[in-house]
Amino acid sequence: MRRRQIIGASISMIAGALGGTARADQFGSDSAPIHIAVQMQPTQSPKSAVPAVREYYQSHIEAWVKAHPDVMLDVSFNSSDINASMTRMQEQAVARRAPDVAMLDSFFLSRFYQYLQPLDRFYGPDQVNDFVGFARNGMHGPDGKLKALWVNTDVRVLNYRKDLVTTPPKTWDELLALAAELSKRGLTGYLYPGGRGEGTVMEHLPMFWAQGGELVDESGKPVFGTGKNRVAMLNVLNFLKRTIDSGASPNRVVNYRFEADMYPEILQGKVAMFLGGSWMVQQLHGLGDKNDWGIAPIPLMTSGDPVTAAGGWTYAVFTPDAKKQDLIIDLVNSLVAGPDAMAASTAALGNLPTRMSVARGDYAYVKTPMVQAYLDLLRYGRARPGATIYPSISTELQVAISDVITGQQTPEAALDQAWHKLAP
Repeated sequence: MRRRQIIGASISMIAGALGGTARADQFGSDSAPIHIAVQMQPTQSPKSAVPAVREYYQSHIEAWVKAHPDVMLDVSFNSSDINASMTRMQEQAVARRAPDVAMLDSFFLSRFYQYLQPLDRFYGPDQVNDFVGFARNGMHGPDGKLKALWVNTDVRVLNYRKDLVTTPPKTWDELLALAAELSKRGLTGYLYPGGRGEGTVMEHLPMFWAQGGELVDESGKPVFGTGKNRVAMLNVLNFLKRTIDSGASPNRVVNYRFEADMYPEILQGKVAMFLGGSWMVQQLHGLGDKNDWGIAPIPLMTSGDPVTAAGGWTYAVFTPDAKKQDLIIDLVNSLVAGPDAMAASTAALGNLPTRMSVARGDYAYVKTPMVQAYLDLLRYGRARPGATIYPSISTELQVAISDVITGQQTPEAALDQAWHKLAP
């Protein structure tokens, strides 16, 4: 198959995966006495557009069901709009119609604590303390009980083609100058998510944090529009405007809500640098990309220590049925949460483990130079605030960023609009 055909097939797969809620799948027999409803994120499931990911989850779920013939798994999938999916899930939880177990994006987890079943009987202190600090904190509710398992994480980085970029830029000015020059050569100098999606905010938070900016205060109230926080956010918005005005980036970045939305353009082979997550290079190679990508810390307003954002997905249990809980934990451990399973699943995904024993373990994947580089950057990672207001802040900032990129509003007006909607 020629390269153009490979790219075309890859783009079609991605488009299908991102188009909406995927059809539910059944694993096991209808006649099985126990039916467990599972809801998964399609990018980390048998619905993934990436062959290695799809095969991992398909084979492991099928093997688990074969070993548990008394169980049928009814697996449904989130839509590509994470905010909308998590909001619908919250509505289901309130109405007591949530699935038995679900994957929840870590930044939404705080909205579910009151509806989740504690998992402390399954995991002792030694196991819980094996998780990195920010994941361990997020896994516990305000009552101190273990409410979820944070099974993978990631970092945000600048990816650059080694054949086009000799020295990766460290500051915004360096990035803009280099990207604008590359764009003049018929390339896309710098690509990033700039649409109305969580990826847009997540990728740019490090630039805000590096200036000392905070989204919320210690009580969880929004503060991003006041004092030094406003200055820091305004600097980020002005930088994004400069990426378009300088020709460093195309205004079509407004169409990219999430990192995977950029895959089709990157696969065309003309992107020199892009802002993205640590899983992307491996997944791009799985989709046929042949470029040699280097990674570097995210360029900041001024030179300084790296700052990055760490995300990831969790598994949480809604059902109060103790027998189902036992089976669910066995499934989750065998799929993603046990040490060997976490090593294998993150290797398939291109993500990073949240268990320190896995990150330091004798696993071929974590020993690769690129993963070691990502793990080194994880030391500088911050998780999004666990405040319940965060998803609303993110939504308003997504609007602000996209409006600035398209020229619908000035950075000042866009930030003021977001702030006035949420100011306490």
